[in-house]
Order: sequence, then C-alpha cells, then structure tokens
Amino acid sequence: MESATEGAVQHWMETFDFNGMKVFIRMVEYDRIRELSISEMGKYFILVRVSRPQFPNASIIGDYDAKILCGPKDSQAEVLAKQFAEIWPKSSEKLFMLFLGVRDLSPPFVNALMAFLKNKVVTV
Repeated sequence: MESATEGAVQHWMETFDFNGMKVFIRMVEYDRIRELSISEMGKYFILVRVSRPQFPNASIIGDYDAKILCGPKDSQAEVLAKQFAEIWPKSSEKLFMLFLGVRDLSPPFVNALMAFLKNKVVTV
C-alpha cells in the first residue's frame, strides 16, 4: 500500500533558486492533491490549479484556466497563474503545481520562474 507521500504522483520535482531563495516545485495529479500533508507544503507556498474546459479540441492557450488555491492572492500571483497556464502541457486535463518556499512575488521573480518552467514543463 502506498503512503501519502508515495501516492502524491509527481511528474517531476525541481528546485529553483532565485537570489538565494530556494523554491521547490512539484507537479501533482488532480486526484492526488488531498494526499499531500501540510508538513509537506511548509509555511510558504502557492498552489496553482490549471484545468482544461470539458470539451474536446481545447488546445489553444486561452482554453486553460489557472486559479490560485492557496497562498498570496495579489496581482503578481495572478500573473504567475496566467503565465503558468500558457505553458501547461496540452495533454493534461487537470493538474496542480505546488510552489514551496515562495516568499517573493516581485516581477523579476515571476519572470525568472516562468523562464525556468518553460524549459521544464514542455518536456513533460
């Protein structure tokens, strides 16, 4: 039987370093998100849900919807969610991205993070 940690499927987990701030990034399948414990999430985190509409042929960027479920809900967080939706793998219906350790949502951080993710997500 799987433990909660093993059951939380991750396509990959990466560490992103920005000016000494370490951010752990994890992609988690939609039906497994409840298996993550608060201790795994830590004190600072942003949980982004990206989903496709429930109709076939939803393949253009605008068809993706990103919502911040936990964490800061300011305008920079919205920018992060929207940019994240644009690079989401088209094969995924609903997945979550968990950013652990995020304390800074300044434009330079968001831009650096998205540049980092673009190189990673497209290979999933």
